[in-house]
Amino acid sequence: MGIYRRGKTYWMSIIVPGKGQIRQSTRTENKKLAEKIYGKMLNDLEEGRWFENQAKKKTLGEMIKRYEKEYTDSKAYYSRARDRSIFKNLYAFLGEDTSLQEVESLVGSYESHRKAEGAKPATIVKELGLLRRIFNIACRQWKWRMQNPISEIEMPKVSNERVRYLSESEYISLFEALDLDKVSEKWLKPFVAIAIDTGLRLSNVCNLQWSEVNLFNRLIIIASVSMKNSDYIGIPLTERSYQTFRELQKVIMSFTTKGKGFIL
Repeated sequence: MGIYRRGKTYWMSIIVPGKGQIRQSTRTENKKLAEKIYGKMLNDLEEGRWFENQAKKKTLGEMIKRYEKEYTDSKAYYSRARDRSIFKNLYAFLGEDTSLQEVESLVGSYESHRKAEGAKPATIVKELGLLRRIFNIACRQWKWRMQNPISEIEMPKVSNERVRYLSESEYISLFEALDLDKVSEKWLKPFVAIAIDTGLRLSNVCNLQWSEVNLFNRLIIIASVSMKNSDYIGIPLTERSYQTFRELQKVIMSFTTKGKGFIL
């Protein structure tokens, strides 16, 4: 225990109860400087700062890559894709090689940065929420002694607009009005049925491709590039929407226009 020489460089070693032996290079060939570094290490250990300082020296990339290996990789396909999409956005602003101490000073500007890029509040909440979870796991599971900087950040407010649903009578009236015998636009009824049963935005329904419809698994799969919040999305098909797509398959050659636009 103490300082010792390894080659030309001085190293320091100390046994910490409950933690085992810590060995670390002083990165100097000067013995007096090495002794000062060792003394500071002892002082920081005594006052409980050493482990916190060591954790803060780790990079954002180190933390995220460990989370990805231990948590993201075992998630379902679309959850993995969503996590990795968020990681890219975090790296783009904070930097993969940025220390966690630097992240603490930068993360307060993340919301304004993402808003300037056009991200919606709900998307920013998801991204900061994942980063907060990763910090929590680092602190609680991996025992990295540091504060979670995201816990003190006020999350952007998400506007929860009122969603109006059709009453049963309105629902019946709508589909009576869309009866194929009464409406000349024969694409309209299946269009409305798919929109209602999937809950997709108008733009997503209009741009839906057959490659995104998996009838075998009864699922619509839309890539993140087509979604406003940059997330992949998988939507189970109801029996009606499934049968609607089956019927559309029979007339695909008549309704598809060069493979673009609404799949009808």
